[in-house]
Order: sequence, then C-alpha cells, then structure tokens
Amino acid sequence: GVGRLLVASAFLIFSISLIPGLFGAPLGEIDAYVPAASGSYFGGGAAANGGLVWLKNDYKNALATARAENKLVLVTFTGYACTNCHWMKANMFTRPEIASVMKNFVLVELYTDGEDDASRINQDVEEKKFGTVAIPFYAVIDPDEKVIASFPGRTTSTQEFLAFLNTGSKVAQVFAPADAR
Repeated sequence: GVGRLLVASAFLIFSISLIPGLFGAPLGEIDAYVPAASGSYFGGGAAANGGLVWLKNDYKNALATARAENKLVLVTFTGYACTNCHWMKANMFTRPEIASVMKNFVLVELYTDGEDDASRINQDVEEKKFGTVAIPFYAVIDPDEKVIASFPGRTTSTQEFLAFLNTGSKVAQVFAPADAR
C-alpha cells in the first residue's frame, strides 16, 4: 500500500544519506548516535578525529608528555556509551577554530563507563580531583596536576568552548619559558 511505500522510501533516503559516513565524512548530529569510529570502514580516520592525536586512558603518560613538551593537558572524561561525549568529539572538536587551539595541548581521553580497571581508576581521578563523575567533563591541568579550568557537559556554542580552551592557552603562554614565546 501507499503507507508502506512512504515508510520504505523514507528509510531508503535515510540510508543513502549515511553513505558518506562510510568514507569518513562527518554525519553532523547523527554522529552522536553511531558508535565512535577509530577510522571508517574505507579509511579516512584522521578526518573523523579532526587531525588531533589523543592518548586513551593514559593519564600518567599525558602528564609526562606535557612535562617534556612544556604544555598543558586537556583531560576529557568521556564514555563509550555517552551520546553527548560522542557529539562533542564529532561536532565540536572538529571545528577548525577549536581544533587549532586543542593542538596546543596534550590531549587525553579518560573513559569512565567501562567495566575495566582503567575506567574505575579514571572515575576515581575525576571524583577525587573534580568532585563529580559526570560525563562529558573537560579540564585543563598543568603537568603538576594543578587545575587551570574545567568545563562540565556538552555545549553547542563554539564561543563558549573556545573561551574555556583559551583560558588554558593564556595560562600556557605564561607557563612557557620566555625563549619559547
């Protein structure tokens, strides 16, 4: 009947609109609802990551890297099943103005919703250091674990998230040795 034809057409159009995602293209709002990609089926994983290099569940190494490179650390408390986390990674972190500032940090993702030991440790770090276990939660810290700024939750405002990142960037300029400025 006509009803079935309309529903089938809607599903067909929706399916066709997802094809660019197979090649690593962003899917916009839908990206938050599909599993996080470490790369697409046909390659193109760097585009999905916004060209950013993340350490995963390696807080101590992030601090050591920040110490060695004289940078601040952007800690992202995230989750495997966190839709808002996936939205931020797919739609906020890939914006050129955000990605260009994030490249000045050592980036570390700490997953807190898994069943493994790393997730429990990450959740303990978040709870003890920030008094919350909410995800997503973002923090800029120095290599000595001093909190510079924190940002709870998801935002759709580029300016709001950029202001948070720039708080860390301004401190990074002061933090850097005079010859590096």
